[in-house]
Amino acid sequence: LGANFSSAILQTASIPLIVLPYLTMYTGFKGAPRAAVALSRAAKDIVKMADFSSARNWADVFLNLEKSGLAADEIAAIKEGIQRGILKPYSLLDEIGISIYPNILDKALTGRGFSISNIGKVGIAGMFSTMETASRMTAFLASYRLMKNKKYREKGVMVLKDNPLLKAKLEQEGFIDPTPTDMALFMVQDTFGVFGKENRPRYMQEIGSVLFQFAMYPHVIWELLGRMLI
Repeated sequence: LGANFSSAILQTASIPLIVLPYLTMYTGFKGAPRAAVALSRAAKDIVKMADFSSARNWADVFLNLEKSGLAADEIAAIKEGIQRGILKPYSLLDEIGISIYPNILDKALTGRGFSISNIGKVGIAGMFSTMETASRMTAFLASYRLMKNKKYREKGVMVLKDNPLLKAKLEQEGFIDPTPTDMALFMVQDTFGVFGKENRPRYMQEIGSVLFQFAMYPHVIWELLGRMLI
């Protein structure tokens, strides 16, 4: 999964196929071109972050926030999304059993230029994690910029007022007037999915976790498309 180029590039397909139609719920049909431009501009900004040096921010993602040239509020919003585990998820590392922290062997071999966990993070998960994080950041940045428009933000809340995920988020975090960051992060969660045991449907638990090991992504997408059609 991680070292497969097709599974990595698949992450970018969500932007035109899922994220763009989703954003038009906020902007309206007439605002679709503006949403498309916002996504295109965001993609160019995220590409500027590409970094293959050891100075990059993460071992398993070839991106560097310091190279982005983004506005201070945009960098702060992205960092908040990373801290909340939405823009830089560790789902693939969890799936293949690689800890995000140094292990015993790493500590024993420190100074010898060898790292077991880095082999997994870079060699196995690097390509997939980079494309997943870049796609999530692209969607987030475009949405964040659009949600600065109060009209779009209010329409988004109105359109999604019956969305169970947003309702739960509003109740849990206690905010009444979502900020651009709140709305953009919710959009990323709703379009790219929330993975892990806490969000697995009943049929994917226990014995189903073996039978449907890699079925979570299509389940999330079909569920989202169904909610968008209603």
